[in-house]
Amino acid sequence: MTGKLYYRKNIPTESYESFFKEFFEIYDYFFPLKKYKSKNIKRDNNLWISRGLIKSSKTKEKLYKKFIKNPTKNNEQIYKKYRNKLNHLIRIAKKNYYCKKFSQAQNDIKSTWNTINQLLDKQKSKSFLPRSFLNDNNIKINDPNLIANNFMIFFVNVGPKLAKEFSHDTDEFYKYLEGNYNDSIFLHETSPDEVNRIIDKLECKSSCGVDEIKSKVIKYVVSYVSVPLSYIFNLTFATGKIPNDFKVALIAPVYISVLPFFSKILEKLMYKRLIDYMNKNGILTDRQYGFRSKSSTNHAIIELSIR
Repeated sequence: MTGKLYYRKNIPTESYESFFKEFFEIYDYFFPLKKYKSKNIKRDNNLWISRGLIKSSKTKEKLYKKFIKNPTKNNEQIYKKYRNKLNHLIRIAKKNYYCKKFSQAQNDIKSTWNTINQLLDKQKSKSFLPRSFLNDNNIKINDPNLIANNFMIFFVNVGPKLAKEFSHDTDEFYKYLEGNYNDSIFLHETSPDEVNRIIDKLECKSSCGVDEIKSKVIKYVVSYVSVPLSYIFNLTFATGKIPNDFKVALIAPVYISVLPFFSKILEKLMYKRLIDYMNKNGILTDRQYGFRSKSSTNHAIIELSIR
């Protein structure tokens, strides 16, 4: 990042657009999107089979052919002894392979289940999404834009529809907040080091938003983007305005909503400042278990069980 045009902008949206234009030109040059035709290559699923075991399997076949051509008692014993020893080594190799796989996926439920399904030889069923849908009026729609809009309408109205099923509480939100808070929240400036730490902690995911930026790539170039990003985020804190590109999400039925990668960093920065302010002033009740560090809804279940 050599242009530094983003420094000349005092509006978050303009500053981010200048930064992203320069960044994406470099990104697209080194990581261009290309289409590849998949080839139907049959691969061996027995990944625990080493080159030594493959070589031993060929030796076993030779011993078997020798026994078939000359079926003496001696040739039979030599073949069966070698076959049994090879089967024993294959079982050990398979056991060690899956022990290593489970150890690597110790804190990853998704990887654990993938390993279990691989061990059980469970194949994923091929499912195909329908190309047409029925809307609320039972009208069949085929236009992709109309289908996307109907999905959007459905997810937007999930909350309001559920809210209508519950009785309305006339109490105001501040009834559940204890104490007086004369001092307003102060959003202190961020720094390149803080941006670095947040990016390092973000998960490497294959999904990306409309910006087409992969988190894995950003982790490799974090030292080059942390300075301009910290400047843009500080502009946001000072002006109270978020770059327009951060407000655009990629909505899909599977992922629901995928935000641009850089907007997630701003979200983490804002969350830290907000939660620090709440904790410092004791705003949140002790019974707020969700979305808090070192707390989960399991603690709520434990409290209810004790009662």
